[in-house]
Amino acid sequence: MFPASCALHIHSDSQAALADLAAYEGECNERQRLRMAPQPLLQPIQHLLAVRTSAHTLGHAKAHGRH
Repeated sequence: MFPASCALHIHSDSQAALADLAAYEGECNERQRLRMAPQPLLQPIQHLLAVRTSAHTLGHAKAHGRH
């Protein structure tokens, strides 16, 4: 856990997961949020990010690179 005042940089190797989180954060309609497929996972993540006093960024990290 990080203090709520720390800026977070969230990295994932799944662009779809980052897009889902961004879509969930951007959705204003609570009913639409409840209908989203990964809602059980996105809701607690979004809540933790919402209570933070600092900004957060989402970033994609490649899972497989060229060798």
